[in-house]
Amino acid sequence: MSKHTDSKFDFSAFDADPELIRKRHISVPPPTQSVKIEQRPFGFTPMGGVDIEGQVYRGLSRGRAPWWVILTSWVVLGVPFFS
Repeated sequence: MSKHTDSKFDFSAFDADPELIRKRHISVPPPTQSVKIEQRPFGFTPMGGVDIEGQVYRGLSRGRAPWWVILTSWVVLGVPFFS
């Protein structure tokens, strides 16, 4: 790429003007919505047990299974099948 040596591309005057510096920087306020924190279900009630199982299956289907769960399932299910 070639550099422009023409005087109209000189930005030093732009950086020196305080009014233009204020116009160049903007601030974006954070969103005002509150973060919804999902409460963990109580597993000793029947519907709480169903809710916990649903969370586990959602995690597994989205690929968020721990590595030890995947390895253990392959050993428990795969080794007897192939032997």
